[in-house]
Amino acid sequence: MASRRRKAAKALAGVKPGSVLDHYTDAFGVHKGAVRAAHFVQIAIVAWEYGRDFSNADYVNFWGVDETTGWNHRREARAVYGDEVWRDVAVQLADAMDRAGVRSPVQAVKLALA
Repeated sequence: MASRRRKAAKALAGVKPGSVLDHYTDAFGVHKGAVRAAHFVQIAIVAWEYGRDFSNADYVNFWGVDETTGWNHRREARAVYGDEVWRDVAVQLADAMDRAGVRSPVQAVKLALA
């Protein structure tokens, strides 16, 4: 798990400091950003359960949503963090949630990433 944290921390080097909520509200505005930041917390929880390279089917089965919803949530994450980094940011958030003992999206979106 330590190597996973090091890889995720290295990937975050290009991500500006702040919380998921900060990043999403910068990208989508206050209301849409807050809702979509909660989607990213869902992605982080699935990344914690299934590992960095989880599939859309894993996400869909875990949360009980349809495939289109899963793809839309991934698209939002890529729009905020980029194609190469979004999975690593999800792992970093999952690790931060674990360290803080947080499983609530309301609390998790406020955790600092960098």
